[in-house]
Amino acid sequence: MENQNGVNVPHEDGEFNQIVEQVTDESVKKVLQTTAAQKKHFRDKSQKLEADLATERKAKLELEDKLKNLTTSETKPTFDTNKFADEINQKVELRLEGYDNSEIEDILIFAKAKGVSIKEAKESPFVKKAIDGLRQERKANATTTSPTNRTVVVNGKSVNDVLRDPNASVADKDAAIQARISHKMKNQSV
Repeated sequence: MENQNGVNVPHEDGEFNQIVEQVTDESVKKVLQTTAAQKKHFRDKSQKLEADLATERKAKLELEDKLKNLTTSETKPTFDTNKFADEINQKVELRLEGYDNSEIEDILIFAKAKGVSIKEAKESPFVKKAIDGLRQERKANATTTSPTNRTVVVNGKSVNDVLRDPNASVADKDAAIQARISHKMKNQSV
């Protein structure tokens, strides 16, 4: 085999060793032996790296196959945005129909427990009676007279405090006015 300079270079180690033995100059012989040792070392290193590379390629292919099998066989859980949007729309519709947050939650709990639609749950006699009872209880608690019978209390505040409060809701102010009127009528009839 010829090198870049056109010199015939032996390919096998045995041929190279025979040539080294024929050289008489010790310094040249030493350089040739060093070169032969380096050649052997780097050939062995190259073969080892090629074997490692082949092993790594095989492992990579196996992992890629496993990954393909995992991604095709397993289905990822998806978030049903339509169901979420429908529930929000139904809550808004209930709110527009006059139900408050606690009543809406009661309707939703009943619907989920019975496995019926929100519309069916809302029309259920059980739910209707429960909501009517809650509303009557709230109404009774909203306008109660104090034990001294002097000041009418609406939602824990006196009528005057509710009417002066800029953050009070219109419903609270209406209840306060109604309570004041009924209180005055009671006092006039006595």
